[in-house]
Amino acid sequence: MKIFFILFIFSVSVFSDSKYNELLKNYKTQIDEKTQNIEQIKKEINHKKQEKEKYKTDEKYTRKQLQETEKKLSEINSTIDKTMQEITDTKEKLKKTEKLLAETSLEIVQITRLINSDIDNIYREYYSVYTYFSEPILEYFKTYIIDEKIKLIKSAESKNLVAKYNREVYLQQYQKLHNLNADLEKQKEKQKELLEEKKLLIKTIHSKIVDIEEEIKQLNISAKELQNLIFKLEQDKKQTLEMKKKEEIAKKKFQEKKGNLPWPVKGEVIANFGKIKDAEFGTYIISNGIKIKSQPYSDVQSIDNGNIVYAKNFRSYGKTVIIDHCGNYSIYGNLGEINVKESQNVSIYQIIGKTSETGILYFELKINKESVDPINWLEK
Repeated sequence: MKIFFILFIFSVSVFSDSKYNELLKNYKTQIDEKTQNIEQIKKEINHKKQEKEKYKTDEKYTRKQLQETEKKLSEINSTIDKTMQEITDTKEKLKKTEKLLAETSLEIVQITRLINSDIDNIYREYYSVYTYFSEPILEYFKTYIIDEKIKLIKSAESKNLVAKYNREVYLQQYQKLHNLNADLEKQKEKQKELLEEKKLLIKTIHSKIVDIEEEIKQLNISAKELQNLIFKLEQDKKQTLEMKKKEEIAKKKFQEKKGNLPWPVKGEVIANFGKIKDAEFGTYIISNGIKIKSQPYSDVQSIDNGNIVYAKNFRSYGKTVIIDHCGNYSIYGNLGEINVKESQNVSIYQIIGKTSETGILYFELKINKESVDPINWLEK
């Protein structure tokens, strides 16, 4: 990864300003294009969400209709059951009425025969010789018996008439119930068809909701992928801008780079240049450089192009590297590791070593053989 980064710097360093500008313009075009795509996807997602809500409303309404249809079908089935029971009861009543009608008809016939027989006997006796010798009381009883039989036949005829009337009523009621039941059966079939239609419609609507949810999911995935791509393009754009800036700095003479030199390591300055007070003894000492606190074993880079004039231990500075920048010198002390050799040429940003386990780097800068405050020369 380090090697790739170094090679990338080297490759960028040969670019012209127009090439950098072309790259940056291309990044901007791609970022704008992807941003517009994300906005279009967001609009599409909102549209899909609205469409989903519409289908959910339709589904809710259809389910309500389904419940109403089921309720109506249940009521029809209940009415059919009631009607069938009434039909059964009417058939039973009709059966009893038919039996009563048959019995009364037979009774009328039988009584009529008896009356006819009695009248015939009376007629014969009336013209016989015995008529002149008959008893009045016997004649009275004969007449009484015939009258009673006539009353019986009138009662039977009345019952028969009532039975006929009831039969007609029951027949009409039976036909009416039969027609009602047939109509209810048609309604039942219609409601069953409507019920199946509602179930199918709910299934279709639910399927559409599931499809829309999947579309929204895929749109969100696409938006996330585009956002990641934009982030990468922004990083590449930022890196290109940094490379352009570094290239511009590298082209300047060393003295012209004051305030723009890159930091040898990223971190916090914990000891300043110049006169500083010793915390232990309370005395003042002069520091020709600064101390930078960074992460342990952090990469240390050259602040400019130059030649390695020293790369080994140096007294209390520990492992030290000194780079000659055309008569100006940068000094890197307290290193944990040295990655360059003496007489080796190095480029700006090239890694020359690493900090120690403490992460503290001593850095000194000499301009025209005089130590200067590095803070004034490093980029802000």
